[in-house]
Amino acid sequence: MTRAPRWLRFALAVLAPPDDREHVLGDLDEGFAARRKEVGAVGAHTWAVREVARSAWPLLTVPGRWEGWTMTGLIQDVRSGLRIFRHAPGFAAVVVATLAIGVGGAAAVFSVVQGVLLSPLSFDDPDRVVMMWGQSQEYPRTPLTVGDYNVLADEVEAFAHVGASWSNRALILGEGEAEQVSVGWVTPDYFDVVGVTPVLGRTIEALEEDVAMISHGLWVRRYGADPSVLGRTLDLSGDAFEIVGVLPEGEDPNLTTFAGARAAHEVWRLQPPGWTQGDDRSVGWLRGSARLSDGVTLEQAQQEVDALFAQVNATVTERDGGTDLQVNLIEARTDLVGSVSRTLWVLLAAVLGVLLIAASNVAHLMLARGEARTAEIAVRTALGGTRGRLVRQLLIEGAVLASAGAVAGLAIAALGVRLMLGFAPASLPRTSDIALDGEVVLFALAVTLSAALVFAVVPALRNSRSDLTESLRDRSATMDPRRQRFSRGLIVGEVALSLALVTCTGLLIRSVGSLEEVDLGYDRAGVVTFSLEAPSWGDSNEEAAATMSAYLDEMTSIPGVRTAGFTNRIPLAGGLFTGTFRSDDMVAADAEPAQAAVRYVSPDYLDALGTPLVSGRGFRSDDGTDRVIIDQRSAELAFPGQNPIGRMVELSAIGSDPRLAEVIGVVAATRHHGVREEPVETLYFPMFAAANEQNFRSMAVRVAGDPASFVEPLRQAARRVSGDAVVARVQTMAELFERDVSSTRFASLLLALFGVVAVVLAVVGLHGVMAFSVRRRAREIGIRVVLGAAHGTLLRSSVRSGATLVAIGIVVGTGLSFFAGRLIGSLLYGVDPSDLSTVAAAAALVGVTGLLGAYVPARLILGVDPAVTLRNE
Repeated sequence: MTRAPRWLRFALAVLAPPDDREHVLGDLDEGFAARRKEVGAVGAHTWAVREVARSAWPLLTVPGRWEGWTMTGLIQDVRSGLRIFRHAPGFAAVVVATLAIGVGGAAAVFSVVQGVLLSPLSFDDPDRVVMMWGQSQEYPRTPLTVGDYNVLADEVEAFAHVGASWSNRALILGEGEAEQVSVGWVTPDYFDVVGVTPVLGRTIEALEEDVAMISHGLWVRRYGADPSVLGRTLDLSGDAFEIVGVLPEGEDPNLTTFAGARAAHEVWRLQPPGWTQGDDRSVGWLRGSARLSDGVTLEQAQQEVDALFAQVNATVTERDGGTDLQVNLIEARTDLVGSVSRTLWVLLAAVLGVLLIAASNVAHLMLARGEARTAEIAVRTALGGTRGRLVRQLLIEGAVLASAGAVAGLAIAALGVRLMLGFAPASLPRTSDIALDGEVVLFALAVTLSAALVFAVVPALRNSRSDLTESLRDRSATMDPRRQRFSRGLIVGEVALSLALVTCTGLLIRSVGSLEEVDLGYDRAGVVTFSLEAPSWGDSNEEAAATMSAYLDEMTSIPGVRTAGFTNRIPLAGGLFTGTFRSDDMVAADAEPAQAAVRYVSPDYLDALGTPLVSGRGFRSDDGTDRVIIDQRSAELAFPGQNPIGRMVELSAIGSDPRLAEVIGVVAATRHHGVREEPVETLYFPMFAAANEQNFRSMAVRVAGDPASFVEPLRQAARRVSGDAVVARVQTMAELFERDVSSTRFASLLLALFGVVAVVLAVVGLHGVMAFSVRRRAREIGIRVVLGAAHGTLLRSSVRSGATLVAIGIVVGTGLSFFAGRLIGSLLYGVDPSDLSTVAAAAALVGVTGLLGAYVPARLILGVDPAVTLRNE
């Protein structure tokens, strides 16, 4: 008859009362054999696992099962396990500390993964909320046009509600000091999509253009959490709104912002109905979102949307982004976390690797302790102790140590979470959801149990097979070959994992170095940036330009301010504003216009940013819309091999009609959207010529000295022009750079920490194995020394086995390193994921430290007087 798997039979034998053990095992074997014939091996194994799990509690609660329990049962084993802290404190401390490092690190990283990636959003039924992003050959990710949004809202049956949002900034005036806030402009169904219920008042209804909702933070900060805030008037940049609702604390219904990353809106208002009516497809600006209907899956909704736009695209002749638009539905939570998910999963995999190394080290220690207790276990077996009873005791001893390690690990995890949040990049979303909650504690217990199975079960099974005669015959005998294979396999695995972690760390550190050397197209040192908001800029273009000049004059009069300028978009600060251009030759050839980023700038802005002028001149205050400055990429595209100065180009900003302009200057190519992103063709328009059309007014100010020390003087200068002017979103260009590369730096820092811990643990493990192996051969070595063997020969012989393990681990780890390099490829910049020099350097580091771990214990043992060794034996 085919028996059930050995490990399941053993588990059931431990659970079953001794008198019923044979009967219970027989039933399991019969059932397993029958299921194997009926449903095959996989089905039989599934049944057996389920049967053992189902039988556990009934077997443990058989009447009379626990008679004499306090003397010979579980409590006695627990007490025996606890005595290890008194009889072998050094051993227990090393085991607990090693396990705590692995469990604590894993729990800390998992708490971040849980809070950012796995925990649901604070909406009603959040898994049914999806974002809608366009994709075409021109734009890999784009907002929706009005026409496309209306098609989705009107014709997709898979959606219960469809909403859209847009973001802007405004000033709160009137009561108290003026302050700039982020404003979410939404369609009437938006709050039905996100499913957020106000803590006070109600949401905005259709056609209510003069009402607003405020965030819980703004309610507390500006209104002192006064319940009578409902019905009060909110002055938003000169427009009056009635406050009708306050959002709950900790619930932010904002799914995205105009800059493409989530931000906390503090005021919510309705988009004017005219904004989203009709079928205009000239500008993509709506951030679409939808709630799936009950019973509809994301895949079903995507299929319906794909079929719909196959029909729509056939009828569209012109659209911002092209006529080949595809609308992708992305779960809201997935969309919010973006690319950070890859980083966090990589870090979790790395820390679990450290946990495996820690568990391997503990397994070594347990094996070594088991070897030392072989005679004790053999004697107990001879005196009538059953194998199951002995295994249970050894497992409980391991469980006691694991429990202590889990408690210490949670303490380390609590500290680790605080440290990680302190070093976390500003782009890390949902940091308020990161905490050591119940799920993280359960995760820590689960990994502790898994580690305990690794380091306790196998040694327990091995040690319980001791033979009395063999165990007492020769205490200096070498370790059982099977135990040697198990121990050596663990060392090889530790070395391989350590090499992979060190390689990934090296790749990321080199990436950070490459990012530091990137030519941004501007000088980030000594520049402070901010948005400037004022209640009024003037009623005409001339008045707005004069107001801007007044702010510039006040700020440049500050001692230490070298130059300052306005723009509509600061590099690396987010935000898209695009247009098209083509040279006069391209116009004559009727060629398609080229896409370009568009920046409106005041005359001294490029100098303030430190963007080099390659040829021509910069803007003057009297330059009109018939003048343009282009970057080198645009010049190479439109005028290859020619001098573009004085040439005419046809250009347009998004949503505007084409016009002709003369090229008056060429500047260096600039990285606007990210340090990793290649520069894109860029057109610079004179800001003073369109001063009253600007929705966003930001400034760059170059100073002599610490930029942070100029923030307050610049704020006071702005208030001298207008008492309600607000300087907000203050960041130096160096800070913007650091924020952009912070995800790579964050991953590098943590992987470096994990790599160091992994190497240290691997070396400690190798040191322990080698020390134990050499110590077991002490009698043999002593005799060989007495007989004249050279110390050098014995040392080489002792180290050779350790070196072999390290070499095998490096070979295995090299292949693992190439695989790991591909996994973190999206985090790298300027470095090949399979870079041989990095792998070689990591292998050399791991190899040298590994050899030291093998050499030191052998050298210490060989330094003992052989007479002392033989006398002790």
